[in-house]
Amino acid sequence: MTVKGLNTDPEKVAIILLIQKIKFFNPQMGAYIEHFSCTNQDIIIKLTNGFLKIKQYLVNEGVPQNNEFSVLELQKVAKTFVKISL
Repeated sequence: MTVKGLNTDPEKVAIILLIQKIKFFNPQMGAYIEHFSCTNQDIIIKLTNGFLKIKQYLVNEGVPQNNEFSVLELQKVAKTFVKISL
């Protein structure tokens, strides 16, 4: 089984950095576990306590722009968080 290191997967790094920024608007969000491409436009992120849905362009454009996002974009993504009760 091949496992990619955190520093060798730029998409994963970008997603984790994005989650850190989104947690400012929704501190209930857990830590990153994994992510899946849902459609060509959407990514579903599995967290330790739920799921989050983000647009692919945020990951694609965030890396070259040093992860600078507007407050409205981050708030919109924070609202997609679905908490799972265990």
